[in-house]
Amino acid sequence: MISCEHCEELINARLDGYLTEQDAPRLEEHLAQCPDCRSLDRDLTSLHHRLQKLSFDPPEDLTAAILSQLEVPQMNTAKKKKGPWAAIACAAAAVVLMVVVLTPQMFPFGGSDAEIAGATESVQAPTAADIAGDTAPAEGAALEENLTETEPLTLEEARNLLIDYLIDQGLSLDLSPGTLSEDGAFWTFTGWDMDRDENFQFTVYCSDGYVEEVLLP
Repeated sequence: MISCEHCEELINARLDGYLTEQDAPRLEEHLAQCPDCRSLDRDLTSLHHRLQKLSFDPPEDLTAAILSQLEVPQMNTAKKKKGPWAAIACAAAAVVLMVVVLTPQMFPFGGSDAEIAGATESVQAPTAADIAGDTAPAEGAALEENLTETEPLTLEEARNLLIDYLIDQGLSLDLSPGTLSEDGAFWTFTGWDMDRDENFQFTVYCSDGYVEEVLLP
């Protein structure tokens, strides 16, 4: 059986869509026998789905205006997600544009090198820490709000989601009544396949209705 460290790597590979067919059975075998890794898999999977709901895009009109002033070919920003580093680049470009446009107005008849340098230094480009300080609380608050406002699914809702999942998988199982975790984060069901003599455990997360399936030994 694979180690817990290797299991964590395979969990991340599955979340990123790179888990191979050879590694998938070994991952499921380890998860079925290791409670710690099952808990880690549950936490990482839930976090992965929640983070997918968060995004950060700078205004397209601002990006287009800055790029046109700098005579840089305009990129197709609609098809590419922008992270915090994209915001840093846009902010820095805006500062450069401000310096280029405002310096002739501040010194219409020229000026000494010291005066122009002093005016330029007074307009500082924001650092990565500044941008991160502005964006991180907002994203963190959005994530916290998303977590705190989520109410537990009812037993009927969780069971219906699981039944839909079983139909998609082509499974017909006898399901247990279902139990809610102490923190109200997920419902747990067990299912029995009499034809194949196999036990299954299903976790239905209250945050997004995601169903996780584990084959029990």
